[in-house]
Amino acid sequence: GQLDSLNYRAIVEALRSYGRKYEILPLGEVPNLDPATNARPLEAVYLPQEGSIDARAVLDRVVELGGRRKVTFVDDRVVGWRQEGGRAIEVVLGSGETVSGGRFLVAAGASTRVVVDDLKDAAAPLVPVFAGIGVAVTCRATASGLQHVVRSPNRSGGCGLHLVPGDGTVYLGATNDVRLQPDTWSSLGMAHFLLGGAMEQFDRRLFGSPVVTWHVGNRPLSLDGYPVVGRLWQDNVWGLS
Repeated sequence: GQLDSLNYRAIVEALRSYGRKYEILPLGEVPNLDPATNARPLEAVYLPQEGSIDARAVLDRVVELGGRRKVTFVDDRVVGWRQEGGRAIEVVLGSGETVSGGRFLVAAGASTRVVVDDLKDAAAPLVPVFAGIGVAVTCRATASGLQHVVRSPNRSGGCGLHLVPGDGTVYLGATNDVRLQPDTWSSLGMAHFLLGGAMEQFDRRLFGSPVVTWHVGNRPLSLDGYPVVGRLWQDNVWGLS
């Protein structure tokens, strides 16, 4: 569609304006790409300086470094708050236990509104924060011969399809289904859309690849499109999301 072309051109223009290295591949001749004939790329651009990194590995590293610095991680969820003298003094966890503090920073992404919903007499109304639920899958790279990250331009307000080869695996992502509340599941329709698009547009050989892991994530989406940063409640509850 036209939106794909406009976003593709924006990528190329950004590469030019920032002086990055790139190579135009006429007729979309990406090595080892094996799309369906009616879903092949019309053009492609290769970025030799671009790398990739597993976001889950980054999060694991953050937890590791936090532990070294005496950060305490509690595997639970916030279900309420206790307030006293115009200040928040504790968060109540699902287990019934509480965590006290002098200052609280809520950096919960799409769950920010859920976490602070129990606070009374907020300093200012919190802008609505929705959840863009995305599904992705990791499978065995038994058939695919792609060696580099391949992705399509942004589409329909969400990210384009992308394929990330790993150590004997292929990561396929992702979708974006906007909901009022975050969740830990996606739908059959979104999974079908993802897998159908990946096999048709990237590599038909993925049809025979065994599934290793399904992934579901929630992207925060504020109503006005801006980050949620600042004071959320009185003078000791702040947001960063």
